[in-house]
Amino acid sequence: MRRLGRMAPAPTAPPPSTAVGKFLRSWNLLFKSTQMYGVEHTQTNSKSLEAWNALSAALKERNGLDLEFAVAETRLLVNGSPVKVGPAEQGFVRLLGEADLASIAFTPRANPESFLHLVRVFAEFASDPGQ
Repeated sequence: MRRLGRMAPAPTAPPPSTAVGKFLRSWNLLFKSTQMYGVEHTQTNSKSLEAWNALSAALKERNGLDLEFAVAETRLLVNGSPVKVGPAEQGFVRLLGEADLASIAFTPRANPESFLHLVRVFAEFASDPGQ
């Protein structure tokens, strides 16, 4: 007679690394700030610096490799691996989906100016999604 046991639980995605998680939270706050105050506001500038510092730390953790975020349906992939999606990550997934982007990669050559340019592009898109 076969013994019926419990099914193994479905695998769960781990949370993103601390540095990546911090970047996603700071990105989420930065994007909310751009929506509330605009790109030039001092609050937004402060959040931009926090997000840039968090991204720099996440890139350092990658030891010279790119840091890629991708969206597959409602899942967030970081460097090809699914991660647990909390509120900050959900905002990032939604933002990429609304922009009709499947992925975005940050290279170790990224700099504050190019990062701020990306923030401006996303802010402009959010204010006029028909562009």
